[in-house]
Amino acid sequence: MRRRSFLGLAPLALIPCAWSIAHASGRRFRVCFMGLGPATAWVNQRRAIESGLSKYGYTNGQNIEIDYFWPASTKAMEKCAAQIVDSHPDIILCPGSTQVSIYRNLTTTIPIVFAYHADPVGMGHVNSLSHPGVNISGISMQMKDVLSKGISILKETSPSMKAVAFLSDQSDPMYQCLLNSTKITAEKLNLDLFPLSIENTASLSCSFDLMRGKADLGFLVPASPVANARQAEIALLATAARIPGLYVSRSNVFAGGLMSYGPKYSSMYGRSAYFIDSVIKGNNISEIPVEQVSSFDLIINESAARDIGIVIPTSVLALASDVID
Repeated sequence: MRRRSFLGLAPLALIPCAWSIAHASGRRFRVCFMGLGPATAWVNQRRAIESGLSKYGYTNGQNIEIDYFWPASTKAMEKCAAQIVDSHPDIILCPGSTQVSIYRNLTTTIPIVFAYHADPVGMGHVNSLSHPGVNISGISMQMKDVLSKGISILKETSPSMKAVAFLSDQSDPMYQCLLNSTKITAEKLNLDLFPLSIENTASLSCSFDLMRGKADLGFLVPASPVANARQAEIALLATAARIPGLYVSRSNVFAGGLMSYGPKYSSMYGRSAYFIDSVIKGNNISEIPVEQVSSFDLIINESAARDIGIVIPTSVLALASDVID
């Protein structure tokens, strides 16, 4: 499997300010992480965070304290985030743009690190990649480009495909932007793209009921807190409906999904330790450049392909970084 590299822009002068933490020897620093529950869906991410921090000399429960929170819904995340901010942690670590959108309305002083973000400049969360200019920085992925490539791979996998469902949490702050950009690629491939919700179990089941029985159909799942929390449900429903789908997150494939195209998220979570360490050492997060993921992998689940009843073309298999069975 290819190793990930990050394209960081040349570091600018890093100076302490309200968005940094003066280094204090022996002090235990507190980091808060909020992911959409259940906690069992975040085991790999937690492992990557703590492994990354260990490379900088931090051990959870010793010289750093990582508090994890698992609200059960996107609405509950807002209340949970407010409680986290009120507890005054040293650093807030976000798994994605959804959480960043919530926190940026609650604090302009606590440093916020994102493990990944679909489009931090486009969403106005940072001023620029090289100079964030605010209390927010981290690792960016080009989600629009990833989805564009992903829908092309899905079409190549099933050449007779005529329509693609865009399965997403429609309350996600990036939802409309990603839907619009993916529609442009879909039109070039002569595919009809239509949105369906996966916000909760009821809407997820309803979406697959609407797709079930339709010929020449596929689906696309952008990375999101909901897609991560419901990865097993989505895979089971897709297999039962015998509909091919492509996910941005590889964890969906290991949960039984057909294929994914995107970055290695564990590497991104591990890399977030660099930003945490930089802030702890007194650097100003507003001056720490946002890094960009520069390589992406196609993962294919041949067992899922057999269950769905499709044969992955040789041309698609040749693009894969990993094929699991």
